[in-house]
Amino acid sequence: MRRLIVTLLAISALLWPATAAADNYLTQSGRVLCAVTPDSTLRGLGPDAVVCQGHFTEPGALFNAVTTGNGSFYWEDANLAVDNPPVNMGYGQNYHRGNWSIHHDETGTRFTNDRTGHGMFVSIEDVYAF
Repeated sequence: MRRLIVTLLAISALLWPATAAADNYLTQSGRVLCAVTPDSTLRGLGPDAVVCQGHFTEPGALFNAVTTGNGSFYWEDANLAVDNPPVNMGYGQNYHRGNWSIHHDETGTRFTNDRTGHGMFVSIEDVYAF
């Protein structure tokens, strides 16, 4: 039965190719979860969006920090709908999704848009756009 289910899932993946949905990245501390998408599938934010969710301590911070490849940044109070397992990031590691380069270390996570150079740095204590 298990083999049949796996076979059916593989066939369905070929018949209905997945859209370029967001990939989720979890910090090594487990305190920040980020969704990175190369297209407009993430709540209509437009291309190249990153949304990071955490209990940020910065004054005025809400639950999510949002940036786009064009350099816009804002806070929102929402919850990420995680429908795929996150990539568990390791300190000192680099990742890439769409136009985003991601560097994760002990101080936080830096998302840089390769196309525009804009992005944001995220940690529980400090969030800023560049």
